[in-house]
Amino acid sequence: MSNKASNQLFLLIKSLSKQEKRYFKIFSNRHSSENNNYYRLYQIISQQDEYDEEKVIENLKDRPFANRLSIAKTRLYEQLLKSLNAFHSSKTVDSELFFILMSIEVLYHKALYKAAWKKLQRGFKLAQRNEKHELMLQFYKWKHKLLEKENYESVNSKNIDNLWNAENNVVDQIKTYHKLWFIKSKIFKVLFYNGSNSRKDIAKIHLFLKKNIDSIDNNNLSIGSRFLLHHIYSAFYYSTKSLDKSYSHLKENLELMEKFPQMFVDNPFSQISVLSNMAFIAFKLRKHQEINPLLLKLRNLKDLAGDSDINLQIRWFYSYYSIYLAMQSGQHTVEVNETEVALIYNGLEKFNGKLPIVRRLDLEFALSVLFFKAGETRKALRGIHAILNEMNSKMNPDMFYAARFFYLILLLEMDKIDYLNIAWISTKRSLLSRKNLKPETLALKEFFNRVCKIGQPDLFLLVDDLIANLNALKSNGYIAYFDFGKWAMDKKESYKISRALAS
Repeated sequence: MSNKASNQLFLLIKSLSKQEKRYFKIFSNRHSSENNNYYRLYQIISQQDEYDEEKVIENLKDRPFANRLSIAKTRLYEQLLKSLNAFHSSKTVDSELFFILMSIEVLYHKALYKAAWKKLQRGFKLAQRNEKHELMLQFYKWKHKLLEKENYESVNSKNIDNLWNAENNVVDQIKTYHKLWFIKSKIFKVLFYNGSNSRKDIAKIHLFLKKNIDSIDNNNLSIGSRFLLHHIYSAFYYSTKSLDKSYSHLKENLELMEKFPQMFVDNPFSQISVLSNMAFIAFKLRKHQEINPLLLKLRNLKDLAGDSDINLQIRWFYSYYSIYLAMQSGQHTVEVNETEVALIYNGLEKFNGKLPIVRRLDLEFALSVLFFKAGETRKALRGIHAILNEMNSKMNPDMFYAARFFYLILLLEMDKIDYLNIAWISTKRSLLSRKNLKPETLALKEFFNRVCKIGQPDLFLLVDDLIANLNALKSNGYIAYFDFGKWAMDKKESYKISRALAS
């Protein structure tokens, strides 16, 4: 029986990349024999597909420390973290700066003040160049100590004033960045995680931004703060459907990333986010000439999602393929690239349980749309049916009802009228419990009410009415999942052609 009460060590071991595993083996050999207790415990756990403590104890029955397994696991966990810290010690600016700070502390306590000062100057320049303001304060702290040790012989009163002003500027930069971070967090909570996005919410956020951001001096912002400011406005304008303005702020951030690459090398999440959001909005704005270069840049970021960072791999996978599928489905002639689809299914299997369920369902929905556009309607139907079996309206109302209506479209396309009538009764029952239905939902509700009541013979007129109703709406509706208006127009054209041929 699998023991899931204490599997954090198992999860850490399973997260290791090949390079990290290789390094841990070397690390263990340096500190003790390869056959030491901890490495033996590591080998046993690494071979398990699920953590099973009873089997671990059974495999260690010849070792006395099996009776103190919890202590052994804690020590192995700490040893793994030390190995990972050593492995990644020079891979980021932060880790390099922490190493320099540790070196300064060692040199200081050995009274090697000149060597400590030299390290401090190098570290300070590196921190300043990369806007590591919090760490700059740590370097200032050591500067204070070293100046005191010299009895202030190397500075005069003016130097102290300059030091005071410089430190204050760093503190101001930190305060501004953290203020922007809290502004972003508050508005994102309302816009994207509260499940509602009413005009009242938008009006409140607009006032909140005006009150809090207008007071910030934009001329003295760090690169990090400028990036965060554009990030806030791009999200705000996206929520108000001002897509051109949202795209403009995203473009500003892309230019910052390309002009100051060293500032973002430690944060590939931001690079993936900006490029995927730009590509998505470019798709909605029909800026087709700009999408492929963005997708190419996004694809080139895949190497940054190394084996060791599963969260980064997931972010890249979802971001890239959600745009890829939207692009493919938007082509005039749609074909399924079996190689890419296989990669998507492999990714869904690889990240099963780790990819947020709504994002997984979003990709599966997009795959169903792709199959439908490519003429593989049965595959589309199977996919959307599986989604509806797993999903409910509380998880994501827009996606749920888009999936419901898309399912009805597929049944209509396949002339499964009996199934369509049953499915529509179920959908109507679900809609009764919803308040403030979206205009798109009301238009589709009227369409399917009439389809199931009148039947197929008058479908040409019903599609015409649906087109008129959807065109009258200013919002994009379910276009992120399926463009019902485009389907209706294509259907109308096919009816025209059929009638012309019949006559």
